[in-house]
Amino acid sequence: MTPCKLSIVIITFNEEYRLQRLLDELAAQSWMDFEIVHIDNNSDDATVRISRENTQRFLRLRIPIAG
Repeated sequence: MTPCKLSIVIITFNEEYRLQRLLDELAAQSWMDFEIVHIDNNSDDATVRISRENTQRFLRLRIPIAG
């Protein structure tokens, strides 16, 4: 995989209602040479599940594991 030209970093905490809309908007872009890095701050809603469900839509969606 070649390096992408743009990295989009999404930092969330309990953003299940906003995250899906944001990912839908990113998927609708005509220019797709970007990666998405989703960093979650221990959400206790469906935020992480939504992000994981969208990994098929974005080949460059990374979800680092919090330590």
